[in-house]
Amino acid sequence: MDFDISDNKVYVKDMKCRREYDHWVCFRSRIHFREAIAAWNGVDSRKGSFEVCLLPTIKRCILPELTNWHFPYIKDSRKIAVKNHKWLLPQEWHSPEIGTMIDPIMLDSALIQELCKDFE
Repeated sequence: MDFDISDNKVYVKDMKCRREYDHWVCFRSRIHFREAIAAWNGVDSRKGSFEVCLLPTIKRCILPELTNWHFPYIKDSRKIAVKNHKWLLPQEWHSPEIGTMIDPIMLDSALIQELCKDFE
């Protein structure tokens, strides 16, 4: 889930929660990472360096509960891309995983704003 704070309001990107791409626990796997260099920020053609996870065939993988907030558009290189997405207030964002894999507190605007004050 991607979040943004603008005009003292918290917003959630209007998209399906995609934990399967960024949030998992794997047992006894031989996960490796390699550096990739590509135009990656979705804004311009500047190239950047990032890690790509190389997953072998995994027999035991768990999709855990969502436990963190992601603010990708705080980075200067991505700020311009905020306008390329549709944003919702947290109470407008819906998922069947709320209450099971996503604790409702993860969508608490007041809590998110309070925690983010430490980073201003």
